[in-house]
Amino acid sequence: MDRHDDSMPLTTLEDGPGTGPARGAVDRLTGRFAEAVALRLAEAADGADTFTLSTERDRVLIAGSSQVALVSGFNWYLQHCAHGHVSRTGDHIPDQAPLPAAPTTRTSPYQDRYAYNFTVNGYTSPYWTWPEWERELDLIAASGLNMALVTTGLEQVWLDTFVRFGYEREELRRWLSSLSLQPWQWMGNISGVGPAPTWHQLDRRVELGRRILGRMRELGIAPVLPGYAGLVPDGFAERNPSAHVVPQGTWGPFDRPGWLATDTELYGSVAAAYYRAQRELFGTEPCQAVDLLHEGGTPGDTDIAAASAGVRDALRAAFGDDHRWVIQAWGENPRPETLAAADRSRLLVLDLGTERQEKWKESEAFSGADWALGTLANVGDRNGLFGDVGDLLRRVPAARQDPAACNLTGLALMLEGVQNQSLIQTALSDLVWESEPVDVDDWIAGYVTARYGEAEPHALRAWRLLLASAYGSWEDWPSGADSLFNANPSLTATQASPFAPKSLTYDPAEVGRALEELCAAAPRLGDVGTFRYDLVDIARQVLVNRARVLLPQLERAFNAEESDTFAALAAAFLDTLRLTDSVLATHEAFRLEPWLRQAERWGTTADERAALRADAARLVTVWGDRPSPDWVENYANRDWSGLLGTLYLPRWQTYLDALAEALRTGEAAPDTDWYAMSAAWAANPPAGGAAAEGDPIEAARRVVAEASRW
Repeated sequence: MDRHDDSMPLTTLEDGPGTGPARGAVDRLTGRFAEAVALRLAEAADGADTFTLSTERDRVLIAGSSQVALVSGFNWYLQHCAHGHVSRTGDHIPDQAPLPAAPTTRTSPYQDRYAYNFTVNGYTSPYWTWPEWERELDLIAASGLNMALVTTGLEQVWLDTFVRFGYEREELRRWLSSLSLQPWQWMGNISGVGPAPTWHQLDRRVELGRRILGRMRELGIAPVLPGYAGLVPDGFAERNPSAHVVPQGTWGPFDRPGWLATDTELYGSVAAAYYRAQRELFGTEPCQAVDLLHEGGTPGDTDIAAASAGVRDALRAAFGDDHRWVIQAWGENPRPETLAAADRSRLLVLDLGTERQEKWKESEAFSGADWALGTLANVGDRNGLFGDVGDLLRRVPAARQDPAACNLTGLALMLEGVQNQSLIQTALSDLVWESEPVDVDDWIAGYVTARYGEAEPHALRAWRLLLASAYGSWEDWPSGADSLFNANPSLTATQASPFAPKSLTYDPAEVGRALEELCAAAPRLGDVGTFRYDLVDIARQVLVNRARVLLPQLERAFNAEESDTFAALAAAFLDTLRLTDSVLATHEAFRLEPWLRQAERWGTTADERAALRADAARLVTVWGDRPSPDWVENYANRDWSGLLGTLYLPRWQTYLDALAEALRTGEAAPDTDWYAMSAAWAANPPAGGAAAEGDPIEAARRVVAEASRW
């Protein structure tokens, strides 16, 4: 992280009353830089969140209508006036805190600014402890978001609920999925997959969940908790003979838990117990996320309208007229019957992926319910440059002018993981305060200036090249093409994840030229931490794109039985993979070991730590505890040093050696069980270093030099 000059003068302007939570956030985010700014609470503009930047006694004054408006107003000042940047991919904190050139007032056109796909709590944050969560909550506020989904510790609610319906606590604990896979249990896709959390882990997570909720309430970020959608443990009908449990079949290779029909009296009793347990553990939170029959669930012989009315009535019974039912627009949901049965004045629909699937247009803007325009822009928290920033900056404000977009009240950050895609996340954060379409060229110049401290010409040219290539299209939605180094070895591989795009939708040479431009900016920007992160990320993309050129060449050489050509290409493929691993090693954000160590922290014994380490390794490789090559196996693959060097390199070495031997002998190469090989690796992933090794600038220059010979 870049720090600023300790000699910066301190402000003599004091904060106003009631600004303590916002002050804590800005201090934590930027250290002494924040001391140059004073904060005051002010009246909202016609009920809408507002902030104003001005000067008083030669100091910066930020007046905001809420804690979030204050923190986000500070972040707006940091980016647009002081040329600084805070993000999940590094910070640049400037040396000086300049006065605004003129007073500026921004009012958000959005009442609801929402954070988190359920999957974030698996792909990004399953092993976070308070330091990571504290920073994350500060970043949410800085982004102007005022609602966020919380599931940490909420699994205890299931235990406290179902123990009232014939279950022992220990069998309920075993029914829980591992820490990393719990999001998919909340969505009704799986149960009991992976090592169940221990009692100690469950207690710690409750404590952490309470702390998260406490800080959110201080900052004015409305918590959204997972409500009760009818999920029940195995054997529920045997213990409760009046239960109408509808089998849900499978989700890929995994058995789905049964669904207690939500139009029944027993559902009302279980829901009441669930919300009572939730309230006793975590306090009353009227915003509840309830998705009926998510991703392929079936109602059986249950009427959807009646089932939806049952959820509505349970929420009303638990929270009265203060409740808010939050629904994801994904797959078949929300069904027309649900919209008709719900109290639409208490409904918020999250349209997850409006980049390509604008479900609000299919449903006549969700029958008049409040809804939030979401962006997905990332699946599995995979690495990869992807998106269309220009479209986002134009389309989102334009949607507000569309007469069909009635009741558009919000924006939603719905990435499946949040540890990358800073460009997209920054754009969405800026849009919180924009009512009109944004000029893309001006915006990218501002982004570069804030992220690196100046609009260095080479860096600006690099990002314009990226906007015209990797960040210029949603065609490969909802993620960019992933790395073939991470794929199960095959000469015909086109994707690692079964749901990844099979080809690039842009000219990879443009990304190569962007890397050259960034390297040319290194003499001025080489000490800036955000620049070094981006340099590694773009070099990574250049290298993984190279695999898409080499693999078809290998296939042609093998089919033509050209042994020497095949050997040379195999060596080039493996050398590129090794180079990718070494480049990634130069930045701790692209290393496997920190992820594994996060998981280990939740164990109290050597066995527990080993089990957690294996759980973390499985998620980013085989995903679950059984083969699922056409479902989620490799879904969350990562371009991480350590993962490439100790798993993907040996896999490809084994495969290419076998093909070379087949060319030599004329006999078919033996089949390899890639799941078994990866699962064995994940059961005991090798220990590695967590700290960066080597210099990102030298590594990127080596990539440019190698690319010049391709």
